[in-house]
Amino acid sequence: MLDDLDRCIIHALYIDGRAPFSRIATVLGVSTQTVARRYRRLRGEAGLRVVGLAETRQAGHTQWMVRLTTTPATAQTLAHSLARRPDTSWVKLVSGGTEIFTLIHAPHGVEVSRALLLRDIPRRAGITAVSAHCVLHTYLGGPTAWRGVTQALSDRQQWELSPAGDPGDAPAGPASHPRTTRPAPPTGADVDPGGVPAGSASGPQTARPVPSEPADGEPRDAQAHPRTARLAQTDGGPGDAPAGSASGPRTARPVPPAQADGDLGGASAHSRTARPVQADGGPGGASAHPRTARSAAPARADQELLAALRQDGRASYADLAGATGWSQATVARRIADLRARGTVFFDVEIDPAVLGATTQALLWMAVAPAHLDHVATTLAGHPELAVVAATTGPTNLLAQALCSDPTELHHYLTRRLGALDGIHTLETAPILHTVKAAGTLSPVGTRFGLSSAS
Repeated sequence: MLDDLDRCIIHALYIDGRAPFSRIATVLGVSTQTVARRYRRLRGEAGLRVVGLAETRQAGHTQWMVRLTTTPATAQTLAHSLARRPDTSWVKLVSGGTEIFTLIHAPHGVEVSRALLLRDIPRRAGITAVSAHCVLHTYLGGPTAWRGVTQALSDRQQWELSPAGDPGDAPAGPASHPRTTRPAPPTGADVDPGGVPAGSASGPQTARPVPSEPADGEPRDAQAHPRTARLAQTDGGPGDAPAGSASGPRTARPVPPAQADGDLGGASAHSRTARPVQADGGPGGASAHPRTARSAAPARADQELLAALRQDGRASYADLAGATGWSQATVARRIADLRARGTVFFDVEIDPAVLGATTQALLWMAVAPAHLDHVATTLAGHPELAVVAATTGPTNLLAQALCSDPTELHHYLTRRLGALDGIHTLETAPILHTVKAAGTLSPVGTRFGLSSAS
């Protein structure tokens, strides 16, 4: 069972998935070793994993929801086969184990039948029905957070952990934590001896990221504090000292979007990074990273970086450099630029049951077009829901409910959902198991799921 500190660490990672343990520890008022130890325990016992995800529209992808009706004997095998594909996410067994739900990520303009499964699936024995629904708009999900995991920290703590913040944005009133002023610049102990960042840069003004300083041999999965660091401008190798620095214009804290269009299979507290401040960096159109603003790296190389982050969003700069063939400093700049543009955000996968959500269901609704936007916007404010998306098909609105037990789900369906005008039909599909969540398939082959939703 999670205690308050566990929930605070999870909430902190939703705010900034690459925040160094030392920074989280400072905000929470505990030791760095305690945060690192709790993080490792949550990874082992609760399926906690940070993943870096591409924002769907900027990645040039369209999301398709595919529903497969199968025989019970073939469902497990087919679900794991789908989970191994790089173009799928959120592979779930639902409805008594006779239906598979998955998200397909297809390039814009490519029909799902050409992009993926519908040319392969019908050849498989045991499949009795297939339907595909294009995601038209995401009202809740992707880079916005399910409220069930974002209630542990105070407003002040959330601001202090935010990847981008300005003193003028600080919450009014007394601080809930002793550190109420801007963090001090990193000391020599906070910087890798070689002068190369050991973690992730989170914004256009970042540099020399602060290592996370895990206590028990945990990889140095750190991120710079964006309000205090400056990114070293060098393309040298890991052992090279920075040749200089460029601070660039300070970017204001991005306004959280009303709707998010990231991977809608889940949600994250990174609404600050869900939309770029501007395509070229600061408000005036000048990029904080002049050399990486428009074509910083080949598209293929960026894809290699994104693939590595999808596997482990807290991978060290050294590991990411090995995956891409770049220097660690170049990796730092690319991550900083991708985050500043809203091209990538960091999400958290965790077993929702440990957060008290032991009953999960997909809700397929048919809503009158005149009421669709109002109903969807209203549902996006319900704490019981982690995903709300408009789709094509005979049902045009999907939601995912996370409840403590079947009684709470029944109460939600009859008292809250049932009170809304415009919903003509409702199909409830219980989720039995999440085979694959938002990131790549786990080495153990199964995931609990919950990028803020399961």
